[in-house]
Amino acid sequence: MSAQSVRASLRAQRELVLRRYRPEVLDLARLLSQSTSRISVSRAVTERVAEYWTQFPAVAATIPERHRDMPYRCLLTLIAARLDATLADSELGYAGPDGLLADLQRIRISLLRHAGRNAGLFPLERLLWRVRTFGFHFATLDVRQHADRHRQALQQALGVGDRAELPAAVRALLDGHSTPSASSDEQTVWVQQKAVLQAMRDGLDRFGRHAIGPYIISMCESADDVLNVLALARLAELADANGQVPLDLVPLLETIGDLERGPQILDALFGDPVYRGHLQARGDRQLVMLGYSDSSKDGGLVASRWGLYRAQRALAEVAARHGVELGFFHGRGGTVSRGGGKTERAILAAPRGSAGRRFRVTEQGEVIHRKYSVRAIALRNLEQALGALVQAELRPAPPPSSDDAEAIAETIAEHS
Repeated sequence: MSAQSVRASLRAQRELVLRRYRPEVLDLARLLSQSTSRISVSRAVTERVAEYWTQFPAVAATIPERHRDMPYRCLLTLIAARLDATLADSELGYAGPDGLLADLQRIRISLLRHAGRNAGLFPLERLLWRVRTFGFHFATLDVRQHADRHRQALQQALGVGDRAELPAAVRALLDGHSTPSASSDEQTVWVQQKAVLQAMRDGLDRFGRHAIGPYIISMCESADDVLNVLALARLAELADANGQVPLDLVPLLETIGDLERGPQILDALFGDPVYRGHLQARGDRQLVMLGYSDSSKDGGLVASRWGLYRAQRALAEVAARHGVELGFFHGRGGTVSRGGGKTERAILAAPRGSAGRRFRVTEQGEVIHRKYSVRAIALRNLEQALGALVQAELRPAPPPSSDDAEAIAETIAEHS
């Protein structure tokens, strides 16, 4: 993952969603043709029309004379002009989706107060739902990087041998954040990693907190692999005035050994005062990604599935003991060897309490067309997954599995 990829993805998504809003706003303008000669409108609407009329005189001049007593139509036409300004990065554009939501809410409130519930309210609310859902970012961008790159970046940033060869909880996350080693080489791992982190920070600042999702650490083998990223983020000046980093750090447990070490990794992280402070600032929520493909290649299909089952159960117990809300991100899908199969069956087969309210799953590119290209099938897939999550959360606790059953599963896994 490069900084250029992060920035390009965020820009493309922003452009796409803004271009989708514009025609819908203009469709609403054609629909909401109420005239002040027949209805009243809220003062907030007329004031906004007057304000935008002066800000966008060229667009205002194109509004026909016969439409100028239609305040909703005028305002929506001018909102479309402001979306154009947003797309062009003009000072007159919206700083974020909250401004667009506020304009649409003005119209909604006016309709409700002046007998407009059945005169165009539904399509307006549908647009409001979309803006609340997609904002100006369209889709949350997850970033994934290998743990080895973080180790290399930290060594280059501090200079080999600095900070007494680190850990000790990565030297309490660098205490006063010393100045990294200067480097004129733009290809060093540290320079590249710093650029990625700063691109993520810029994305959060420009597109809102939903623009950037979890930061996933591939091949995470220890708590230090997570703390390394927190240390790098501080060196890259992502921390705020309180020293908090605005990223959710997600260890990815990929091999059978990593799955077995998972509970110890979480226990060490939750017991570290600096990381626990970071977690509290993020709402005491932790996400862990589970790798299906690599664990299958590492230990075989049955060993992988049994290891994943035991890991989820043990990780959930660690999180409950520390008072942390745990979620799992399942890196599955596609072929059976990569964890493929029906999502709802996988949810119902998971250990009780492991699905919870924070459930994420990957969808492999080769199955997206099959599951989501037809609207009815897409809705059915989402309905089945959501239904399974509700069922898993509400069903009564199963009887504890016997020692014999677990021993049999262990034996099969060992010989797979």
